[in-house]
Amino acid sequence: MRYFKIQILSAILAFHATSLAQVSEWSIKKDHWDINDEAQYSRFVQSIGLSACGSVDECMKSAANFLKEGDRPDYTWKADCGKLPYVLRAYFSWKNHLPFSYVAQTQVIEPTATKDERYSDFGSTVVSRNDLNQKSPGPVDFYQEIDRLINTVSSASMRTNGVGAAVNLQPDFYPVAISRAGIKPGTNLYDPDGHVAVVYEVTPDGRVLFMDAHPDQSLSRGTYSNKFARSSSGIGSGFKNFRPLWLSNGKILALPNEVLTDFSLDQYNSKISGDINYYEYVRRQLFSNEKILQINPISELKEMIKSICVDANNRVQAVNLAQKAGLAFQLHPDRLPLNIFAATGDWENYATASRDARLKMSYLELRDKAVEYISRVKNHDSFMDYANSKAIKRDMKKSIEKSLRACTINYKDSNERDKYIDLVDVMDNLYKMSYDPFDCVEHRWGSNSTSCRDDNAKVSWYQGQQIFRFEIGRHPEWKMGQTLEQLLTVKISDYKLRPGPIDLDVFRAIDDAN
Repeated sequence: MRYFKIQILSAILAFHATSLAQVSEWSIKKDHWDINDEAQYSRFVQSIGLSACGSVDECMKSAANFLKEGDRPDYTWKADCGKLPYVLRAYFSWKNHLPFSYVAQTQVIEPTATKDERYSDFGSTVVSRNDLNQKSPGPVDFYQEIDRLINTVSSASMRTNGVGAAVNLQPDFYPVAISRAGIKPGTNLYDPDGHVAVVYEVTPDGRVLFMDAHPDQSLSRGTYSNKFARSSSGIGSGFKNFRPLWLSNGKILALPNEVLTDFSLDQYNSKISGDINYYEYVRRQLFSNEKILQINPISELKEMIKSICVDANNRVQAVNLAQKAGLAFQLHPDRLPLNIFAATGDWENYATASRDARLKMSYLELRDKAVEYISRVKNHDSFMDYANSKAIKRDMKKSIEKSLRACTINYKDSNERDKYIDLVDVMDNLYKMSYDPFDCVEHRWGSNSTSCRDDNAKVSWYQGQQIFRFEIGRHPEWKMGQTLEQLLTVKISDYKLRPGPIDLDVFRAIDDAN
C-alpha cells in the first residue's frame, strides 16, 4: 500500500512539474507585433501606472496586472529604472506569444572606453543582441530568460544613437514624433543623466504621466517636466518607443527607422517660436483637442504640488527601507562611493541622492512657474486662463500654501515616535535633508533633533556632505570616493559648485515677482 502511495505522489509531483514547465514556457505563435498588440500593451502599462501599487513586485502581482493568471506566486519581480521597460515588454511578449529581442552588448563611441557607459559623452553602438526565437533544443523558460535579461540590460541600453544602425544591430528604441500617436502609454522616457521612466498616460490637456522604478525596488510616479533634460539624438534622450520586431525564417528582425511611421527627430530639431520653452511646446503638441488653448495657472501649480507630494511620500518609503536594513545603526563606510548618483551595493539600494535631486528640481520648477505665470497673466497672455491680473499674486500664494500644507509626510524618529511634516517644512529643509543611507532618520529629513543617535564621526560625515547637498541636479560625472578627512577639505572649485543654495522659497519668489 505504501508503495502505491509513493507512486501516486511521484506521479502528482511529475504532473505538477510538467504543468509548471508548460506555464513558464515562452512559445512564439505570432511572427510580429501588430497594431492590436501595441494597443493592448499600452492598456497593460496604463493599468499598472494608474494603480496604487508601490513596488515592481507588488504591481506585477496586483489586480492591475490583468495578465497575471498562471504566474509563479513564488517569483519576486525586480527592476530598477533602466530594467523596468524591458521587464514590462518581455512579460507582455511572453503572455501573448510574441517575438522578443533586446540589446545584449553595446560599445561606447568615445576615444577611450574608460567612462561608465551609462554616462558616456557620445552614446553607444549595438554590438550584439539576444533573440528569443526558439532556436534552443528545448523549450525556452520565461523565468530563466527574464533573470538573464535583468542581469544584462541597464540605462546604458537606452544610450544609443537614435538616427540609425546596421539592420541586424538596431538599438531597442527609436525616437518618436511629439504627438499623441507617438507618445502614449508604453512609450519610454530617457534622461541623459541616466534615468529612465515609462509613460502610462497622456492626459487630455497634454500632461505626460510616467512611472519609474528604483534600486530599492520601489515604483514612483511623476509628470514630465524639466527634470528630464533635453539633449541630442546621439545619446538617445527623450521619448522613445520599442522597435517593432518581425520573426522571419527563424530570425528576429528589428525594423529600421525608415519604415516606422512614427519615427521622428522633432525632439532634437524642433524650432520653438514665441516665448514658450520646450516643455510647454511638448504640452501644447499633446493637447487632445486643438480648441483647448488655455490653462489655468493656479490649477497648474496645484497639479505640480500633487506630483511633489507623491515624490515626498515615495521618499518616506525609501528612507524607511534604509532604516529597516539597519544602515543608520552601522558605522559609516570609510569612503563615499565613487559617485553618489551612480553607486553600487547598499548605497545604490538605499541612498536618495537622485530622488533628492529631482525633488529640488520640482521645487525649483514650482518657484519658476509661479513667477512665470504671474508675469504672463499680468501681460494678458492668451494662453493663461485667469482674468483678474491684479489678484493673481494673492490668489496664487493662498492656493500654493493651502496645497503644500495639505500634503502630510509621516516618518518615525530614532525613538520610533511619529513625526509629521508638510511640504512647506520639506521646502525649508531641502538642503539639510541627507541622501546618505547611513545617517540617522532625523538627518535624512533635515532635522537636528536630539533623538538622532549618530556619533561624532557620522555627524562630521553629515556636515561634510553639505557642500554637495547645495546642488540642485544630478552629477553622475563627479569623481568622488573621499575619506572623511578628504571630504572636509573639498572646495567649491573642485566641483564647480555654487557658493550657496538657490533660494527655492516659492512665497518669497511670488512676493518679489513683477
